[in-house]
Amino acid sequence: MALVAPALNEVAFGYEAAAPRRPEFGSVLGWLTEYVTSGAVEIVPVDARAAIVAGRLRAAARETPRARPGDAKSKARRRIGWFFDIQIAAAAWVAGYDIATDNAHDFERLGERLAELAPGSARLEVVGPPF
Repeated sequence: MALVAPALNEVAFGYEAAAPRRPEFGSVLGWLTEYVTSGAVEIVPVDARAAIVAGRLRAAARETPRARPGDAKSKARRRIGWFFDIQIAAAAWVAGYDIATDNAHDFERLGERLAELAPGSARLEVVGPPF
């Protein structure tokens, strides 16, 4: 199993932000930290090639996705999430990994932009729920 570093960032942020309201999330974050640092999971970095792809992808996919029904995030939080999604897509694509996510729509959009940027290259495959 592999996890792209910015995705790990998002998960750690979510658990840390929720811990004051749900203390068990602090325990889960502790477990997750031990698990990923033990080497049980391959952490895919945003290396130089992925960073360049992410920059090109960011320029090609400028518009932040609109809020979905029930999404209470601010526009700024959605922009930050979109920035992370771009990094996740770029790093996974460069490393040759598919993406499993409950946010398939946005990643499919990024996959389309990648196909436009690199015609003839392998596509970014996106798997949505149920996994």
